Amino acid sequence: MIALRIAAIEGVGIVQLPNMIVKDALKSGVLIELLPQWSPKSGCIHVVCPFRRGLMPSVRALIDYLAKRMAEMDAS
Repeated sequence: MIALRIAAIEGVGIVQLPNMIVKDALKSGVLIELLPQWSPKSGCIHVVCPFRRGLMPSVRALIDYLAKRMAEMDAS
C-alpha cells in the first residue's frame, strides 16, 4: 500500500487505498480525491490465531485495541 501511495504521489496513476494510508497526503493536498461521492464496500479484517481455545489476555487485548482503532479511523 505504501508503494501504491508513493506511485500516486509521483503521478504514476490512480489508486484506491484505505483512508488511513492517504489521510495525510489528502490533507496536505499532495493527493486529491477523484470521486468523493463514491466509496467501496466495507471489508473485513481477520485475525488468525494458531489455537481456538485459551486465547491469552494480552492477545485478546490487542485484538480489542485494533478493532477499536479501525472503527475510529473509519469514522474520521
